[in-house]
Amino acid sequence: MKIGIIIAFKNFKDEEYFQTRKALEKAGYEIETISTKHGQASGFDGDQTLIDKTIDEISIEEYAGLILVGGPGALKYLDNEKMHEFIRKIWQKSDSIIGAICIAPVILAHADCFSDVKMTVWSDALQRWPIKSIEEKGIIFVDDPMVIDGRLITANGPSSVPSFASNIIAMLDKFRR
Repeated sequence: MKIGIIIAFKNFKDEEYFQTRKALEKAGYEIETISTKHGQASGFDGDQTLIDKTIDEISIEEYAGLILVGGPGALKYLDNEKMHEFIRKIWQKSDSIIGAICIAPVILAHADCFSDVKMTVWSDALQRWPIKSIEEKGIIFVDDPMVIDGRLITANGPSSVPSFASNIIAMLDKFRR
């Protein structure tokens, strides 16, 4: 089964990408790294990874799951209509999952295909706007490190990666059977 991990070309959250990818590969999943352009993408902490495909080159039929990684560049580079359309299409597939971590649930909210679902998102005492952003789209914010609602898995940041990755694997394993 192929999983698409979508990252910002600049300033994705390194540990959210690399740790999630490593866990999925260890569990036997094929990973394609997707972004807005080809080349070496750079994480916020300086790590780099090669992009396999651009958003323009992907097809929903290829993927059993889609994971959006957060970080400072996520909203700048990934919050656009092409990404929203892909999210809407993959959400319509009844045999696929969607995961988003850190600030990336805001991108899911902007796709306008989730209502009355539960999500978590990164925020802090001074920046509560991510919560407001998802709630304005009819999403129920849950103040937990990780939230599962059907085929949707969201987590609030890097400290949640182990749980996020293991729950994605468990859900994908159900679809394998």
